[in-house]
Amino acid sequence: MTQIPDSGFITAAAEESAASREADSKTAKGKAYYDQRRRELDLGHRELDHDDHSREVKDREKYTDRLFWLMVVWMSVVLAILVVTGVQDSFFVLSDTVLVALIGGTTANVIGLFVIVARHLFPHRNKTQ
Repeated sequence: MTQIPDSGFITAAAEESAASREADSKTAKGKAYYDQRRRELDLGHRELDHDDHSREVKDREKYTDRLFWLMVVWMSVVLAILVVTGVQDSFFVLSDTVLVALIGGTTANVIGLFVIVARHLFPHRNKTQ
């Protein structure tokens, strides 16, 4: 029986093929690792977004409540000033011009404060985000 002489070409091709399969295997493992890592980071990013959103909601509730009570007290003080000024024989007298300025200024301040806080607490967000 005759033996086929071992050719360097066949051996080199087999070694190259084995090296290529090993490289492909490493690449696939590396890609799988990086895909898994990307999913983990994406999940962590979503958790951070959720935490930020929860904190925003709590802040909104807290500051909305504070703003409400600030306006209630403010309007109560203005109402008390108007009532005391309106009572005849009162020790507290304000001219009509001062009363108009007080009512107009208070109205402008309350509306302005409401608009500023509402825009801050409930910002307009782009739908693409």
